[in-house]
Amino acid sequence: MSTKTIIPVDQERAFTPQELFFSTTDPKGIITFGNEVFTRISGHENSILIGAPHSIIRHPDMPRCVFQLLWQNLRQGITTVAYVKNLAANGHFYWVTAIITPIPNGYLSIRLKPTSPLLQIVGNLYKQLLQTETEIIARGETSAHAMAASRPQLDAALLSLGFPTYDAFMQHALLTEVAARNHLLPPSSHPTPDDALVNTEKSSTLQQHCEKLSVQVHQLYNSLASFLTLEKALDQQAALLQTFGTSLKFISLNAQIRTAALQTNGRTLQVVAQQMSRIAANITQTVSEVCHFMHEVTAILRAAAFHIAASELSTEMMRSFLRELHNADSPDSRHRVALLAHVVTQSVDSATRIACDAATRLLQLGARLEEFIKQIRTLEILHISGKIEAVSCTATGLDATLTAVFEEVRARTNTARTDLTTLMELAANARIKFPNNYLLATSLEALRAA
Repeated sequence: MSTKTIIPVDQERAFTPQELFFSTTDPKGIITFGNEVFTRISGHENSILIGAPHSIIRHPDMPRCVFQLLWQNLRQGITTVAYVKNLAANGHFYWVTAIITPIPNGYLSIRLKPTSPLLQIVGNLYKQLLQTETEIIARGETSAHAMAASRPQLDAALLSLGFPTYDAFMQHALLTEVAARNHLLPPSSHPTPDDALVNTEKSSTLQQHCEKLSVQVHQLYNSLASFLTLEKALDQQAALLQTFGTSLKFISLNAQIRTAALQTNGRTLQVVAQQMSRIAANITQTVSEVCHFMHEVTAILRAAAFHIAASELSTEMMRSFLRELHNADSPDSRHRVALLAHVVTQSVDSATRIACDAATRLLQLGARLEEFIKQIRTLEILHISGKIEAVSCTATGLDATLTAVFEEVRARTNTARTDLTTLMELAANARIKFPNNYLLATSLEALRAA
């Protein structure tokens, strides 16, 4: 292990979006393995990397609080994604998006080159966090105090970007980076059904199963678009429905106040206003319940998308590593393949399980939205009676603004019904193309036995 101090140079170490690499560490972060691409990009000899702490490639521009967050998640067994600026042996820097997964006796980190606009945002945020930590340490305070100040700053910055938690941010980041990378890759690099028909004389049985699994996972990933469209729509509609429920409550209260002053010839309007108030109260309660359920569905859709993207990445890493190996039958190679296979199977298992849960929830969401629309239709019918009576009362010289009140009910319920119908259609069309159960089970079993 080298003890030479590396002086950072403001120059990027180049590697392509097509290149994936991974490394493993023990529970304390000591490097136990790195594939050929990892070794080449780091610029260190393999003999120097193995047995060294992973901090050997840590760039001084990285804020401490990011690593604190990483370790907190990993020690809880949570697969974690982070943008990391690394330091090569020659002092050059290179950015990666890392997805780090707990494995038996340590951790495995798969890295890809970040190519989305998020990198610029993260880079600027890291500079601010680092400045905060540097100023505090310069005053003679400890790094713990520095992190205690920068961590809330990180949380606040993510919240201002629309991410209530770091988990929400990392889910979005992984999806964004995998999508950006896939867009840059040549079509020939994506797995196709032909790849599953590898010549058995030229490839190992494990590689054949990996190719088959890659095809299945890539098809699963490609069907994510409808999930992501629905997820955005649910977020938007939840906010609109809350506004609808609140406004409906005030409109019905306004109608009750205005009709209360009417004499005997306005009795029918008073009854209509009271009925409208009861229905509005029921709808307000339904809005609360539906919005809560929509938030639950959104969280499941995001989790499903995250694990599907992680599966896409890990299976591709497995394909790449198997092709990289010169001797896949050596004891050391088999051990590394087994660790990577552990991550792949864990990732694919989580992706398919959560995607199945999401599909079930979407059916439930469709049923709830249908019942909600029925409630709104009842209010629309009531509005017609109210409007007719309001016109009649106006003709006899009573409050002319009642017609406008019922017209506002019509406008708002019509908009809500249209939006909910669109949402129902999106939920019905959100279809995940699940892998062939037999092929998936066979391939996963082969990887588990690696």
